[in-house]
Amino acid sequence: MTVDEPYLVQPATGVYAYVQPDGGWCLNNAGFVSDGGRTLLIDTAATERRALALRDAVVAAGVPLPRTVVNTHHHGDHTYGNGVFTPEALVLGHDNARSEQLAAGHQLEMIWPATDFGAIEITAPSLTYSDRMTLHVGGTEVQVIHPGVAHTTGDSVVWLPGQRVVFTGDLVFAEGTPFLAMGSLAGSLRALELLRSLGAETVVPGHGPLTDPSAYDATERYLRYVAELAREGVAKG
Repeated sequence: MTVDEPYLVQPATGVYAYVQPDGGWCLNNAGFVSDGGRTLLIDTAATERRALALRDAVVAAGVPLPRTVVNTHHHGDHTYGNGVFTPEALVLGHDNARSEQLAAGHQLEMIWPATDFGAIEITAPSLTYSDRMTLHVGGTEVQVIHPGVAHTTGDSVVWLPGQRVVFTGDLVFAEGTPFLAMGSLAGSLRALELLRSLGAETVVPGHGPLTDPSAYDATERYLRYVAELAREGVAKG
């Protein structure tokens, strides 16, 4: 394996993070939770080839393919691969994540037309929620929580309280610049407070290597820096 190839990290028994270096544009993280009989997948990937590689990683881990896919938000790097896992898997996401994904359609392919995305079928969540919901994968409790408008209007945090592991989606970028083109800066700061309140020990960011809650502080510093630049710009006309 080269440093640029995706790799699995197992922060707790039955919990896997799928990391795609270097965590830049469209090189997102995914993950899965399994008790050996059932598997829940968190996010997919930006291209058919990468989604198939993720599928292979699940199989190589010796667990069943997922019956449930949770999307942390609608962006194509986290959802374009949904179709690789359906119809066998049900896709779950926030109410707004479904509508945003359907509205965005094949947006990534229009932005980067030279990229080989493969055969991408837009597959939006077929089960949605508004505030929070809880799933159980064997003995593992999986809480899916909407933090409010933050990175997008339809973000989901996936929290495993028994394992103290949280999948943040793109509320957190580790060793990379946070991306906030269509959400809310103030909402993103509120989302960080929600993340802090969970008490996670391991943080799986939307992009970049696994980290710990110190990543919240780094993200907050950047967001407050951007807010200050905006205030200065407004003041200068």
